Amino acid sequence: MSKVLIVTGSRTLHDLEHLHRHLEALRHALVNETTTDFAELWHGGARGVDAVAVVYARLCNLPARAWPADWSLGRHAGLIRSTRMIDAAPPDSVIAAFTDKPLCKSRGTAFTVARARGLRVYLVEDYKAGRWLDQQPSLFAR
Repeated sequence: MSKVLIVTGSRTLHDLEHLHRHLEALRHALVNETTTDFAELWHGGARGVDAVAVVYARLCNLPARAWPADWSLGRHAGLIRSTRMIDAAPPDSVIAAFTDKPLCKSRGTAFTVARARGLRVYLVEDYKAGRWLDQQPSLFAR
């Protein structure tokens, strides 16, 4: 399977323009780097960033796949869902994480970012400029 874009973030963030601007910049930079776009956009099927990501995917004709949490598993269902989504992602995939507060105050998003397992992570935290969390010196470094 080709790489996927995993979008995760705050349930209270609903700003399509904000998300659209950052995802477009991210996609264009990575297409210039690798010459291939994402095959799909994956999201958790929740309100907030996940719902806005679905709108973004439709606007860009990018297939979207929801990974809803199975709440019959208990209060950790969201974390279990995020783990399964990351474990299923192909190696070249990217996680785009959006929060409307510091990452440390967004438990589910922080968990997903910490669980990334070698996937590249692009964080847009508290409406600030996005940044790569892979400790690379530039956007295009591997």
